[in-house]
Order: sequence, then structure tokens, then C-alpha cells
Amino acid sequence: MKNFPKETRTCIACKRRRDKNDCLRIAKLSNGDIFVDKECKLGGRGVYICIDNTCMKMVVSKHLLNKSFKVNVNKNIYDCINEKLEEN
Repeated sequence: MKNFPKETRTCIACKRRRDKNDCLRIAKLSNGDIFVDKECKLGGRGVYICIDNTCMKMVVSKHLLNKSFKVNVNKNIYDCINEKLEEN
């Protein structure tokens, strides 16, 4: 088993391990609310997406957040990811 540095996270789209700072975190709080966690400080269950156009497009097109959180994620979260895509 490989020993990865503590600050690496796995992208839900490409499954590659990346540095935490090179990823976008989406958090699901204990009350069920889902947020784009730009500061990586919210509690709850978090998933990570590479800040890469291919991965972000895959998350939006395949609704991977729905699969990861096992709930229907609000469209505005996917819109936030699209905005981040336009920034890149």
C-alpha cells in the first residue's frame, strides 16, 4: 500500500490523487445542505474535484455529486462548478 502525503485528496471524476490545494471541495453538512467549500473549512462529508476542465465537465455532465452524496444535488451547485470552469 502506498503512503500518500496527508494533504492529498482523490478526485471523484478521474480518481487521481491530487494535492488538496489543487482541488475544489464540495461539502454536505449534517443537516443535508450542500455547499461549494472554497475555504475547505466546512465540516461534514466532503468530495473533491480536480481544478481541471475535463474533471469539472465530467462532474456536471454525469451528475457525479448526486452519486457521491446519494441525494439529488441542487442545480445551483452545478452552476457554481460551471462558473469555476469559466474562470479557468
